[in-house]
Amino acid sequence: DLLQFVDKVPPLYHLDSKVLMNIDSTNMQPESWVTIAEAIRDHYEWYDGFVITHGTDTMGYTSSALSYMLQGGNKPIVITGSQVPMSFERTDAKRNLQDAIRFACEDISGVFVVFDGKVIQGTRAVKVKTKSYDAFESINHPYIGYVEGKDVIYPFAKPEHANHELQCDTSVCTDVIVVKLYPGIKPEL
Repeated sequence: DLLQFVDKVPPLYHLDSKVLMNIDSTNMQPESWVTIAEAIRDHYEWYDGFVITHGTDTMGYTSSALSYMLQGGNKPIVITGSQVPMSFERTDAKRNLQDAIRFACEDISGVFVVFDGKVIQGTRAVKVKTKSYDAFESINHPYIGYVEGKDVIYPFAKPEHANHELQCDTSVCTDVIVVKLYPGIKPEL
């Protein structure tokens, strides 16, 4: 259904799609990341790049998890989403999807988030706004690039293209908690 909204893809590209799950991104679990990673691994030799559409609430977590699960490789894995649904008149979904497809055709490797024309390293993408189109930022790392129509602009040297075999490690330890320290916190916590 999403591909019917893509109108700026040059005719040289062939697009296929596969539905892995249809859940709200707030319901993403580590098992979902494993499903995505294994689908990419299982189809890795068939395609030059991958685009994953995803809800924005947990997209940063998914991009980071996939960055660690899918090491090496020589193809772009791009995650995108939108703040406004595709069916709305003033949506960012069409542009984000088209930009993600465009970037997935680059000669680059790794996991990236493409959102609002920005290309962010998968481990650095963080949602910082809940309503603006520029919801994601790259934390403590420069943007990899910018998608402007049919062009990808790299503000620094384009990252080197890896030419390694994809390694997929889907083992996940969920025994992790983030504890915010504050004055007066009990030591036993």
